[in-house]
Amino acid sequence: MEQSEAIRREQQEDGVVVERPAPLVLNMDHFRRFTLGNAAFEEEIFGLFLSGLPETVEAMGSSVGGCGWRAAVHKLRGSALGIGAERLAEAARAAEHLPIEKIGEREAAIGILDREIEAVVAEIRSRCAGAPG
Repeated sequence: MEQSEAIRREQQEDGVVVERPAPLVLNMDHFRRFTLGNAAFEEEIFGLFLSGLPETVEAMGSSVGGCGWRAAVHKLRGSALGIGAERLAEAARAAEHLPIEKIGEREAAIGILDREIEAVVAEIRSRCAGAPG
């Protein structure tokens, strides 16, 4: 799939509106800076990402009302950043610091994160024939 050239406008705290590229499901340009375009290495890294998802998703779900939330979402964010999953990383960043008393917002964040995870998994599977299920 091609990289998107979509632009989003954001207003900064000082009121200035800036244009930034919209985050991608999977920024392969970013990812390939680390893999140097080695397809076998890319598939291995994607496989590691996919194999760690169930544990991370379980940790988020079980800690939605507890203290482990931040660690679980931070782990997801780091993993997403490592493979160039920009939208997932951005959603995780937004969810990471939701306070414990905002359980409803944390539950809503899980829905958003789940959708972004599904998009990343679909993108990885479309690129890697041998990607784990």
